[in-house]
Amino acid sequence: MSTKDIVTAYFEAWTTGDIPTALKYVAPDVVVVGPAGRLDGADAFAQFCGNFAARLTGIRLLRLLADDEGAVLFYETATDASASALAAEYLTVKDGVITEARYAFDRLPFAQLAQG
Repeated sequence: MSTKDIVTAYFEAWTTGDIPTALKYVAPDVVVVGPAGRLDGADAFAQFCGNFAARLTGIRLLRLLADDEGAVLFYETATDASASALAAEYLTVKDGVITEARYAFDRLPFAQLAQG
């Protein structure tokens, strides 16, 4: 599978709540870096993705750029807490699996909701 195929399958799986399938494309020792800090390992990754996927009410992939070493996903999410928030993932792929995932989210819609 190409990097683009791996990342597409992973994205389609986790965004539909199919975390077991998403994990097929993730290394057991994956490193996840996001706004809340660093997580290590597939179990932590599964919890991170699963918690967010459970809150999704919609998602629209805006762009996927991939080469042999990784990919960038840029998308817009709708959740139970926000009608629209942008997010990006930078994924490193080695030996057919995602070994590192770096996330950036637009936190403003969630902060505004919290403020009322």
